[in-house]
Amino acid sequence: MRKYMNILSVVAIVSIAAGNRSTVSAALSAATGVDTKSAPIQVLGTQNKLSARLTFTASGEPSFKVRPIKEGVEITSKSDAPLQVDQLPHLREVDGIEQRTEGDTRIAVVHFAKDCCQIQQHRAGHSLKIDLLGWHLKTAPTGSATTSGEGAKAPKLTASADTLPAKTYSDDLKPSAAAKSEPKASPVPVKSAAEKSGGSLRNSASQKTAELGALRDDLAGRLSLFNAMPSPDRLAGTSPTANELLAASGDRAIKPVPALVKPACPPEFKMDGWRGAEPFADRLQSLRTLTARSDEGPEALAALAEFYIGNGLGGEALAVAQEAKLAGLTADIRRRLQRDADLGRLVDGAPVAANSVLLDSPGNCDRADAPLWRAVSAVASGDRDTIVRNSDAAARALSALPQPLSNMLAFRIADAVPDDANVTQAMSAAIKDTIPTTSEETAARFLLQARIARARKDDTDDRNFLQRAAQDVGITGLKARLELAELPTTDEGKADDQREALLADAARVHRDVSFGRNAASVLSELKLQRGDYTGALRVANDSAPLSDTQQPDSHGATLAARVLRQLLVDKSGPNLPSPEQRLVIYWHYSGYATPGEKGDDIRRGAAALMLDQGMPEAALKLVRQLAPATIAARDGAVLYARAEARAGDPEHALALLKGLSSDNETQHIAVDALVRQHKWLEAAKQLDGAKDLTDKLRRAALLYDGRDWAAAVEAYAGALRDPALPENSRKQVAEQYALAVALSGKPPAEELKGFSGLADQMLAAFPGVVDTQQLQQQQAVAALRGSLQRAGQIETILPPAAKPTARGG
Repeated sequence: MRKYMNILSVVAIVSIAAGNRSTVSAALSAATGVDTKSAPIQVLGTQNKLSARLTFTASGEPSFKVRPIKEGVEITSKSDAPLQVDQLPHLREVDGIEQRTEGDTRIAVVHFAKDCCQIQQHRAGHSLKIDLLGWHLKTAPTGSATTSGEGAKAPKLTASADTLPAKTYSDDLKPSAAAKSEPKASPVPVKSAAEKSGGSLRNSASQKTAELGALRDDLAGRLSLFNAMPSPDRLAGTSPTANELLAASGDRAIKPVPALVKPACPPEFKMDGWRGAEPFADRLQSLRTLTARSDEGPEALAALAEFYIGNGLGGEALAVAQEAKLAGLTADIRRRLQRDADLGRLVDGAPVAANSVLLDSPGNCDRADAPLWRAVSAVASGDRDTIVRNSDAAARALSALPQPLSNMLAFRIADAVPDDANVTQAMSAAIKDTIPTTSEETAARFLLQARIARARKDDTDDRNFLQRAAQDVGITGLKARLELAELPTTDEGKADDQREALLADAARVHRDVSFGRNAASVLSELKLQRGDYTGALRVANDSAPLSDTQQPDSHGATLAARVLRQLLVDKSGPNLPSPEQRLVIYWHYSGYATPGEKGDDIRRGAAALMLDQGMPEAALKLVRQLAPATIAARDGAVLYARAEARAGDPEHALALLKGLSSDNETQHIAVDALVRQHKWLEAAKQLDGAKDLTDKLRRAALLYDGRDWAAAVEAYAGALRDPALPENSRKQVAEQYALAVALSGKPPAEELKGFSGLADQMLAAFPGVVDTQQLQQQQAVAALRGSLQRAGQIETILPPAAKPTARGG
């Protein structure tokens, strides 16, 4: 085998010397077992926030040519190899890729999405890489299109990079003639074997140079995407705009598109010195003295408010800032007092208005501290998305705040989304270089570390840090103890009771804050796992704020709705109560069912249970509360028709069934509706061909009620022949069969005798048509005699005191 490989290598070397590329390709294919000519060209893609990249990689040496076309780009290669796009992800800038073959040329057309794209290409080895940039990132033209093949150079990170002309095309912009007439690539000369020889040292140096060149080209290719990114001053609007570039290139201007990301600008104010170097009492006394002077009143009030803010006293700062009368003040001092008032609100845990002076920024940049105030305001309003979106920038802005304010705000932001590892990590990094001044700050640090360990699924560190944080006697220590109680445990008995007692107290006392609501959720889940559904609902009711009791948007309502769904919709869980108990629970807590379509699944489950328990009137009242969208769905329409057929308008029930496909359930609903309209024969027709014994007996009874005696005889006979008919029911069915035979005037089947004495007597009286009226009279007399006989028997067993006496006795 080795000898055979050596022979192929010699053939390859000789072919290179002779310039015969086809022989080289065949030799390499035979040596490696891979057909380099027909091996597919792999297409990969990457995506970031501002651009995308397409990479075409071939196993051989294809000569790629790139030509811009309207709303796309055309790529041709001298190869019959197909494109392999199964690993290409969805890219925002690309609508699709189509390919075709013309002779020995493979043509791929990349269709751009709307408002895209400027392209930038470079090559590295056997790969062609094309960067796609949107309208808002267009750059100036940097030269003509590069030649294809091995002679193309990798781009440099300068303005002379190997790029296409910076032309863009939209629906009303067509490619220019220059773009259409791209020059053909010149052939790349192949060196002979004699030119390549020159000593082992020279060959080694050349090989190292080639490896370094390939490494440089690959690195340049990876950085070319960043080369196309706009600089910060471009984003700020100081560089030439897209319209100016288009005007310079001869194309008409388009509407400007604003930059997606604004550069950061410094904060409007700094908090250095707000706390002062003096002790707290001395500084407070001096500021209070200044506020008493009329000539320095507004400035002194602002300084006093800022002193309170620097010490984390938001309520006091807000009260002081609102003391000043803004009328007659300069714009600067008025803005300063408004800013201090809003800072006081944020520190005190209240949100600020969207037009607050803390949140506004210049038009061409975004203040570095604005994300921090947005995040703190979102904590107060419960806007989780805003907190997560601004957390990284807020962490950077915290470094400019004095202590203990920065730590306090960091802990508050982390507490708002305790299950988000990125926010927790960002806040932990923001305070890692600060020194805790109180035991509560130390406990808060341990609490953050425990949450980070939980995100890493490190249960040991999680529990250890929580135990250290739980030593604090304040609110932070209580949070740590609650999170310890929320961890899975194998404790039973007294320890488990203590755990539930701690969670119950926190859920009831701290129902207005997040950790109290989390405790309620954990306690409710524990009770559900044990099958204590009433206890879980009681926890949900107790954890709801007093002003939000039985309000559908409260946290308690969310917990209660979850329990009701498990009882009425999922119908799963341990120790599931009986249907009657489930209905009692629903009626007691039905106020927590979410109104509208969102809570219709609970109402549907309750209504279906009511129908099953023989309460159609209550079910009809409930289904009439369903949202139109729920009734329009099949399940909702079937339930609505079922309730209407049983207790409402049967015509409406049949109308609801007209638009639905027929199945066993809809047939039974139609039977109920037709029976209420006294259309027994039409109802019996719905059950033609029934397989179930119950349906067979109901069909026979409907035929009997509709006075179709012959059909009733056949139906009852079929039921009597069914081996599934219970023995205790055969006597009653036989009597109904005998009565139907007598009324029909047809002879009975001999094998259907002996089930009942009355039936045998009636069948023995055949032939002859029975007088219906006479038969009914006989049955009535027999029934009356039987009733009198049973009454006499009951009288004999009554005690003497209960026996009736004569009138006046």
